[in-house]
Amino acid sequence: MVAVKICGVRTMDAALVCAELGVDFVGFNFVPASRRAVDVQRARGMRLVLGGTHAVGVFRDESLGSMCRVVDTVGLDWIQLHGDETPDTCTRMREYGVGVIKAIPISEHVHDLMRSYHGRANILLIDAPVAGSGTPWPWDRLASYRYWFSGRNGTAERPKVFIAGGLTHTTVGLAIAAIEPDGVDVASGVESAGEIDIARVRAFYAAVHAHATTQYEPHGRINSIRSLR
Repeated sequence: MVAVKICGVRTMDAALVCAELGVDFVGFNFVPASRRAVDVQRARGMRLVLGGTHAVGVFRDESLGSMCRVVDTVGLDWIQLHGDETPDTCTRMREYGVGVIKAIPISEHVHDLMRSYHGRANILLIDAPVAGSGTPWPWDRLASYRYWFSGRNGTAERPKVFIAGGLTHTTVGLAIAAIEPDGVDVASGVESAGEIDIARVRAFYAAVHAHATTQYEPHGRINSIRSLR
């Protein structure tokens, strides 16, 4: 089905329910200023219970060395970049052996940015202008990206695209129908009083599976779970 990513996981209970459901990606936030930030050792402990669920580290304008250290300590499979990281940074982190998700805020320049990061990041995450705010955005801005991308590049190849921003169990079906993304990413939409709400995680996961009709396949080969040192 369309891939599901639950972001901002900070407790063992939340990690366990994601593993139980078979959520595709779980995001651990390592942005110090974020209210969802988690320390490296806690993330490492949660990583151990995820099983086949991919662990994603969320960073913003962090140095390559710092990201690599967290990747190795926690055992991350993917990183998600939410700052002004360059396409070259994406390439260098892929060479380190992790998958790369590059977040791109929706704007009038979104297609140009998608083009510049395509082939550098494994997945492009189209998000609200303020990431993590839970703010929805007009999906019609991206609904034609498949055709736009093919026309501009002269090829049928298109990027793997996830969407985020204002998604809940009541809206995610509409977003999937409008955009047909490869995956959906949620944080605020599964929270209650600022914390992950297990019932909302279950409802969101069920809603995605009720509306998705295509099987998610990762773009390119990603190393299996990195060994924990």
